[in-house]
Amino acid sequence: MVALYTKFKYYIGWTMAESAIIASGQSYNGKVDGKHSFDRFYAIEIKAVELGVFAMWVAEGWNHSGHMWLKRYLYFRMNRVINREVALYLTYIISAFWHGFYPMYFVAFVLYSIFTEAHKELYAYCCRHSFMRFPLILTGIYVLSYLGTDYLGMIFDLLLYKHVTTFMSGIYWIPLTNIVLLIVFKTMCKSLLKVAAMKKRKPLDKKAVKEFPYTLTIYQVFGIGRGPREVVPEQMPAKTK
Repeated sequence: MVALYTKFKYYIGWTMAESAIIASGQSYNGKVDGKHSFDRFYAIEIKAVELGVFAMWVAEGWNHSGHMWLKRYLYFRMNRVINREVALYLTYIISAFWHGFYPMYFVAFVLYSIFTEAHKELYAYCCRHSFMRFPLILTGIYVLSYLGTDYLGMIFDLLLYKHVTTFMSGIYWIPLTNIVLLIVFKTMCKSLLKVAAMKKRKPLDKKAVKEFPYTLTIYQVFGIGRGPREVVPEQMPAKTK
């Protein structure tokens, strides 16, 4: 509840900023299904943050404009010359540096970059294996994503080491245990995906990806309601030789 209350102060600020962009007409995006759409530019996707199954989509929904700037102008450019995972970690560290010099900013962003990377492996594994798409399994992934995001958000908000250790010890270090379990699962997924690729010797089935949406919410898992504003994952630019 404390984490939810903390998030709402950001929701209010970003939605007020977004309302100014809508009022100016800059976010008008034509008609969608016969209705006027104003989502050309937006700052926050609350449905994605609160209901997103995978942490990578939660990260895109939170401060969406800032996320896309970092993705296009830092992550994609660094990925041309260095390893993808290293580029991801460096992008999060630069984002932490932009926020300020409190040490917990860097701890929270590094941990969340690992958390996001683990969820990417989970997503890829779900695309390849239909048994991973059962509502019970996806609900478990959603709970891990939601709790992990909230706990890491508290590390970000508390700023000081002594405050964070007091908070973490009060909840038996559950967030770090959560992240360690995800790292172990990520390693297992990577190994299983490599074995599957060696056996089949074929790339990821694009049809499976279309059937399993990138912007999946917990409502969609049970066939209730609509998903958030669709964001098609951008193709990563090719590496320079």
